Amino acid sequence: MKILLSNDDGIYAKGLRILHDLLVEMEHEVFIVAPEFQQSGTSTAITLNTTLITKKMYFEGSFHG
Repeated sequence: MKILLSNDDGIYAKGLRILHDLLVEMEHEVFIVAPEFQQSGTSTAITLNTTLITKKMYFEGSFHG
């Protein structure tokens, strides 16, 4: 199964890593969309004049560093 995970706590958030690893162990294909750094509380902000920059990241094996 293909699964998309997302959060506002950043790509390296502990809970996101744990959930990712558990789902991969269950042989799911997991995709993550998350900010590079913690962004809690900014969900009510509107981005009008700031460019949003995305980058693709790959993790070998376990997401745990």
